[in-house]
Amino acid sequence: MIPDRITSPFPTPAIMQGGWDAFVAAGQHAMNTIFAFTCELAMVGLVFLLAIGLLLYFTGVNSHGGKNMAIYAVVGMVFFSCLYMAILGASGPPDISLWFKPPT
Repeated sequence: MIPDRITSPFPTPAIMQGGWDAFVAAGQHAMNTIFAFTCELAMVGLVFLLAIGLLLYFTGVNSHGGKNMAIYAVVGMVFFSCLYMAILGASGPPDISLWFKPPT
C-alpha cells in the first residue's frame, strides 16, 4: 500500500508546511523579487548613463556621443519600465521602495 503522504522523522521546513501551493507561491515571489531587483538595477545604471551623456553633451566635450548616450539611456529606461510592468503586472515602474521599505 502506498501512503497518501510521505512522513519523515525530520522536521519539515517551514516553507513546506503550507503544502505544495505555498512552496510554488514562495518560488514565484522569489523570482519576482529577483526580476524586480534586476530591472531596478538596470534602470539605476541607465540614470548614471543619462547623467554622463548629458554632461558630455552640454559641456561640449562630445556633443554627438553625449546626445546618443542620453537618448539610449531614456529608451532603455522606458524599455525596462515596460518590461517590469508587463512581466510582474505592476501598475507603474519600479521605484526605490523595492530596496528601502518605509517603517510601519
